[in-house]
Amino acid sequence: VRVPPGLQRLSVAAFDAVGRSGTQRELELCVRAPTSDNLNVCDPTLEPPALVVSLSWDDDADLDLEIVAPDGSVVNRANTRGNGPGIGGAQLERDANSSCVRSGVPRENVVWNEPPPSGDYAVYVNLHDACNEPSSWFELSRWERAAGENDGEFRQVETLRIAGALPGLAANGGATRGTVLT
Repeated sequence: VRVPPGLQRLSVAAFDAVGRSGTQRELELCVRAPTSDNLNVCDPTLEPPALVVSLSWDDDADLDLEIVAPDGSVVNRANTRGNGPGIGGAQLERDANSSCVRSGVPRENVVWNEPPPSGDYAVYVNLHDACNEPSSWFELSRWERAAGENDGEFRQVETLRIAGALPGLAANGGATRGTVLT
């Protein structure tokens, strides 16, 4: 069952040994968004990151997201906090499915809490290891901070989505950057 992100109500009750239900209670819980949003999905007064670039895929393969700034600075699995001023404080949250070990939902996010330096960035997806998958379907999306409907509120807006597939034979162990997407 997929539960949409945001504040959700959960009804809970205890059962005894013969299956009789106790008093039902409601709990409110925050279901996080799949991309980093600083819990803005549950509290619109919490400011989301300025920019999130997110790569998701549907299998056990080890895909990697890499972003190169106009000055050549890079954020990737080897440089999770970027390696230069041109990347502007970007951080890779995690290296999903590294070494073919499934890490929950296969997704990698590069997050800028503040707006990145202006210029043209190159975004790559690399099939590090196919992990016995014949091919891997992926989606790349870009999320930007925007003003909410009320003063003092914010929201995230998806401003780009690219879908594609990489054949298992394209796996290169990280020897190259992979496929440039944008």
